[in-house]
Amino acid sequence: SKNSSNSSSSSDKQLPRYYFATNLRDDSIQMPHYILSLLQTLLRLPRDSVFVSVYESNSDDGVQGWIDVLQLAVNVIGTHNRIVTRGMLVRTNGQHRIQFLAQVRNMAMAPLYNHYARTDRDSATSSSSSSSSSGSSSAAFGTLPWEPDYIVFINDVYFCWGMVLRLMNYRADITCGTDWWQNKGA
Repeated sequence: SKNSSNSSSSSDKQLPRYYFATNLRDDSIQMPHYILSLLQTLLRLPRDSVFVSVYESNSDDGVQGWIDVLQLAVNVIGTHNRIVTRGMLVRTNGQHRIQFLAQVRNMAMAPLYNHYARTDRDSATSSSSSSSSSGSSSAAFGTLPWEPDYIVFINDVYFCWGMVLRLMNYRADITCGTDWWQNKGA
């Protein structure tokens, strides 16, 4: 359900909005490909219809330099974003792997969660106040400026921008690419 107080024009409301989320850790080898593929994807979408959230977790392979390049490129093309490097989440001794991965995923989803929390707060405030005009066309740095229609989650895998766009065209609630790994010992 779209918020009617959204400040975008009526023509913008017809465009689907996408939230790209990624978790990274020790991925410096694949980052040139990741950056190029993500930029090729973003450049084929309307600029104001995309938000990029990246959370890098405690890497020690120098990936932060590549993420700085990604941040610069995403800013240059004018894409809304929140990119976190040197995140402090670390899997604790004895912590279940899936529990840890869920925590890391939630960090990449934090701008979306914060958007809904802020929207709920604003709704409660405006219903108790007779004059509230907090609608602004520009969002603060790192904040999600609108409610997305779709979430595109790309983990630390090699991906092809064309295949991402193909999956996005299905307009499905959930789509999934494949991640191939060859076990040479099998």
